[in-house]
Amino acid sequence: MTLQAHKQQPHQDIYSIRVVQTITEFNELEEAWGQLLTETGLKNINLEHLWLKTFLTHFPPESLCVILVENAAKQLVAAAPMKIDKPVSGLAQRTLRCLEFIGATPCVYEWMQILIRPGEDEERVITYIAKTMAELPGWDVLNLQFLQDRKQLDILFNTLDVVTENSQITQPMSISHLALPNSVEEYDKTGKKKSFRRFVKKGYNRLATDYDQATPTLEITTEPSAELDRFFEQHIAYWKSQGGKSDFVRYPDLKAFYKDLLINYGHTSQKNGVMFSILQIQGQPMSYQIGYWSGISYMGHIASYMDGFQRYSPGVLHYEELIHEIIRRKGSLVEFGRGDDAYKSQWTQTKTPLWSLLGFRSPVAKILWQTDECLRSLLRRG
Repeated sequence: MTLQAHKQQPHQDIYSIRVVQTITEFNELEEAWGQLLTETGLKNINLEHLWLKTFLTHFPPESLCVILVENAAKQLVAAAPMKIDKPVSGLAQRTLRCLEFIGATPCVYEWMQILIRPGEDEERVITYIAKTMAELPGWDVLNLQFLQDRKQLDILFNTLDVVTENSQITQPMSISHLALPNSVEEYDKTGKKKSFRRFVKKGYNRLATDYDQATPTLEITTEPSAELDRFFEQHIAYWKSQGGKSDFVRYPDLKAFYKDLLINYGHTSQKNGVMFSILQIQGQPMSYQIGYWSGISYMGHIASYMDGFQRYSPGVLHYEELIHEIIRRKGSLVEFGRGDDAYKSQWTQTKTPLWSLLGFRSPVAKILWQTDECLRSLLRRG
């Protein structure tokens, strides 16, 4: 589907809007998408064509609607990786359709945003994208979660007349990040609070006492393994013990998605990609983590810890070993993933807010959505 933008000013450069509606069409965008992402300077694997393509392979949406903005020379200058899908939970919400980013349902990205080439008229470009969203058929709820760029949401909020009266922008959580020094020695001396250094040292000392002076080792792999399956099993067992459900139960194909991410990035020549790390003591796994390495920064994504090691704080020691590894790789930043978990503040108080926009195309859609939210709130209280 192609729309012509800014028809009222024919003497100026004209942007055109194209909506990619099939996965085949999206796959053909690999080169142009990669060039646009490089030009933006954004270091986020969740915005890479390969990551998005892998998600679409495992979770094909009801409707794909990737909105592209091209200039008069037919160069790609902006892209909004969108889809329309139904929620998988909620008695009333399942009757609705959400316009959302690729990577939502299940929400497996850390943060997302619209890609815009530097030097373009950002407000004008996003306005065209917003008007295109409004014209797309088949959706009831605009559910844009976890954007770093508040300005993008403000422009969307002010332009989307179909949802403005029923919409709101919130800051549901943040993402914490730690700037790294040049050496492991410098980090160990000054990289965290003195009280936290003592806490970390206690974990290492307990391990040394209980395991014949052994120290933990970090194994990093970029391909699927039997340990990855153990990680899935442990994640499922943990959430079951807490009375909940792991996303690996809610979304059965999620295991294959992460396996394919490891395979797909392992087959590229890029230095960045997906890392599966295992913290071990004398060959016994203590902790698992999947994270993303950009070549200059690391982002923790999803973790799980083995039973029986709680007294050593395996998650904390795992991050300590990962931070050491990223410093050795000449990395400059560690991001702890979205969420305001208290443990992250032990390393850093530096946060970037993540913003979400929830809007409804009709009062009925808003009532249906809020009905399920009220039911969930009552169940949590009970």
